Amino acid sequence: MPCGDILFVRIPTDLRRLPTMKILQLLFCICIHQAIGSPAGAVASVNITFVLSAESLPCQDVGLFSKPDAFVAIFSFLKSPGLSQKEPQPFGTTSTIRDDSNPEWPDKFSYNWKNGTGQTWLFWVFDHDHVTSNDPIGAAEVSVDRFMESGGSLRLKLYEEAGSIVITRYPYRRTRTVPIAFKLSAKNLPPRDRIWGYMGASDPYAVISYQNGKNGRVNALHKTGIFTNKANPSWPRPIEFTQYEPKTNQTLHFHLYDRDLLSKDEFLGDVSIPADYLYERSGSVVVPLRNSEGNAAIVLEMYSRPDPEPRHTTESVLFVTSAEPMLTTTTATVASSDVPLTPATTTVPSTLPTISSEVEDLYYDYDNDVEA
Repeated sequence: MPCGDILFVRIPTDLRRLPTMKILQLLFCICIHQAIGSPAGAVASVNITFVLSAESLPCQDVGLFSKPDAFVAIFSFLKSPGLSQKEPQPFGTTSTIRDDSNPEWPDKFSYNWKNGTGQTWLFWVFDHDHVTSNDPIGAAEVSVDRFMESGGSLRLKLYEEAGSIVITRYPYRRTRTVPIAFKLSAKNLPPRDRIWGYMGASDPYAVISYQNGKNGRVNALHKTGIFTNKANPSWPRPIEFTQYEPKTNQTLHFHLYDRDLLSKDEFLGDVSIPADYLYERSGSVVVPLRNSEGNAAIVLEMYSRPDPEPRHTTESVLFVTSAEPMLTTTTATVASSDVPLTPATTTVPSTLPTISSEVEDLYYDYDNDVEA
């Protein structure tokens, strides 16, 4: 029972006849029993989920412009002062992302965290090789307590200047949405209205939706007004996508139609644009329409925004004391180019060099003001 807690004890009538000192001794024994009788070392556990990404990974293959086919092997072990270092146990492995020095792995990992128990993660980054064994790129380790103190995102420097790995809690609740604002217009829309045997200009309007991830649900965002007989409409009302979350593979879908009073509205064309692409653009963005005719396109006049700058703190720590690879790998299963590679089973040796990494807390603070 924690110090300072109030203990309420109902004393039976027969015991009330005892001297006051005896009653106090009895209460003291009850307190000791409750303190000792609770499970020794019981620690509350929390299930956490995280994802991984990496930055500036070097390629281990021969070639001037080669990029790594990277994957990460994750291990977990206990490491506390006064306790012998436990042998790392395989915890998980990411999929392989081809030809990318800054991969963002889609895999999610769940872990049962117990604060103050010395739980530690070890990350080994590899360059997948089809012919020979996988080449180690770098390694880093961090205590799970340290990660939880970071607020949700932590960058670890890989040893020997081999880039960095970023651990991000999922979902990353400290990441705020950032609005993307633009004005929409179109040009060279195909004629759809037939008047006395001739094709007249369309009465266009646009339906805009957004999608989270490749297979996520499509959500309605905005529907414009209708122009009459306009091949080059320009909608005056600014459109704002307030649900934009950087680096989450969101997509904006634009569908244009010709309004008909007596029949079904006719399709003029469509296009899908990654939200990350739009956020990085300024000025006019011209995108040709698919499933349309001629040179039909939409034009987005982007409202400028300052780029967000990450703020972080850095701790200076030691780097790996041994350049020898700690892990060995068997030959990985070769998959087709359309299917993510499944990395080979990774094992850990009986002796583990001490690894420390430069650690950075990552969190972003975005300005939400949009100026017209």
